[in-house]
Amino acid sequence: MWDRIAVCVVLGGCGFQSRAGLAGDLPPDGDAPGSDAPGTGPDGRPDGGSGGQADCFQRWFDGEPGLALSNPAELTALASAGDDRDPWSSADGLRLYFVRTPGPHMGGDLMLATRGSTAVEFSAAAAYDNLDTPDDESHAGLSGDEKLVVFSGNHNTQNNAFQLFVSRRGDPTQPFPSPSAPDQALVASVNTAGDNYFDPFLSPDGLRLYLAPVLGGSQQIRMATRMAADKNFGAPALLAVVNSGTADADPALSPDERILVFSSRRPAGPGLGATNLWYSTRPSTTADFAPPRLIPSVNSDQEDGDPVLSADGCELYFASRRAGSKYHLFRARVTR
Repeated sequence: MWDRIAVCVVLGGCGFQSRAGLAGDLPPDGDAPGSDAPGTGPDGRPDGGSGGQADCFQRWFDGEPGLALSNPAELTALASAGDDRDPWSSADGLRLYFVRTPGPHMGGDLMLATRGSTAVEFSAAAAYDNLDTPDDESHAGLSGDEKLVVFSGNHNTQNNAFQLFVSRRGDPTQPFPSPSAPDQALVASVNTAGDNYFDPFLSPDGLRLYLAPVLGGSQQIRMATRMAADKNFGAPALLAVVNSGTADADPALSPDERILVFSSRRPAGPGLGATNLWYSTRPSTTADFAPPRLIPSVNSDQEDGDPVLSADGCELYFASRRAGSKYHLFRARVTR
């Protein structure tokens, strides 16, 4: 979330933290028994999951020229006169959370768009009133069962800093309640008062929290872990290899956590904007990600950010200023 880190970039240098101990907290590769989440097929290669072309995940692993995406199309029905960004898509593709600034509560508000089928487009969105305040909310990430949400906001925080907020619900068909003190204990070891925490993204099982805080320097992608759903997250550690030191943000992963998409201000070449969309893959969840590559076919000469993949890896949602001075939501599809 680039526009909201301006208050942080004047801070001093940022120290590196060890990644040791994190890999052991990740699940084994492949599908869990009885799960339809994408994992590996009988040949050990990533499968495409359900609901999309069978080789979408493999395309990401193959990279160019095997990976190509369609020309991005704006989700015009969800566009407002302000900024619309930070999308998060449910596994079935029927719910799209995003942030609108200004929203109905006049700050940055979490919005929810729904549809009855993936055969139709999202046509409208409403504010998520229980989570929104007159201050700014930003970038919601949900667990796979949609019973846990973590989002960033500056409501009643020290120095107006963005901290992580949590809400839990027992029934995913019911609204999330307003964040409570017991819920906040979940991220108490992640948040540091006065620092800025942006871009939370939860693993499907809710045991790993990816984020892009500003801790003494530029934004960097980190990960916090917990051992079980009834435990709290520990302090976040840097995600190896993918950070550039020039502001890296908006981490989002495939359901098996072997494909990472994110935004970065690292040099990207002529004709591209200051912020672009990148991706990286790894052969297993215990391995480091490979050096990042630009996502082909989608970056523009304007600001592009906030990428997230559909559950089958066949669609990429993101936000861009290519349509004007404001961020709007876009979608591109894997074509080969």
